[in-house]
Amino acid sequence: MRQTKMGMLHALYADNPACTNAEACELLGIDSQMLRTMKNRLKNQGYIHVEDNGEVTILKPYTRGVSTPNNFKADVYYEMVDAYMEDFRQQSTFNDRLAVGREIRLILEKL
Repeated sequence: MRQTKMGMLHALYADNPACTNAEACELLGIDSQMLRTMKNRLKNQGYIHVEDNGEVTILKPYTRGVSTPNNFKADVYYEMVDAYMEDFRQQSTFNDRLAVGREIRLILEKL
């Protein structure tokens, strides 16, 4: 099964705790806002701890990326919302943001 971006970020920090945000963005192919969001989620869910010097300590293995039949659909929706949020931030006009925002809302209704 394909690993989620969150799982990939967790694995990156496990392999290289001193990885900078810029390096992580480049390796994962995401923008800095998306990285900060994902890093904050990992921190809030107790997977990582960010030191004052920026180094990341892994607190527990990331299990979200491994889907069971019961939560596979929810994992797909979360991945879709993350992708749409990245698209939403890149839109330059109100109408474009509105269109992407509607798609996000439709996905969130299914969660």
